[in-house]
Amino acid sequence: MIDKKKKINLPKINWKSSVCEVCGETFDYMSKKRPKVCKKGECQYKYHYNIDRHSWAGHQFSLFEK
Repeated sequence: MIDKKKKINLPKINWKSSVCEVCGETFDYMSKKRPKVCKKGECQYKYHYNIDRHSWAGHQFSLFEK
């Protein structure tokens, strides 16, 4: 027989947020160690091979400047 007075306690999940070092986007994670890049494959590739943000093929210096 199941005792209906017992409460089921679920584990608490502590979501934390971090900023990707490659694209600058914020993302959530739950691991103990803070990840440095988001889960996008392109960001992980650029971080792994140390490609500078200003040397990307699509980077344009005057795109957002007035």
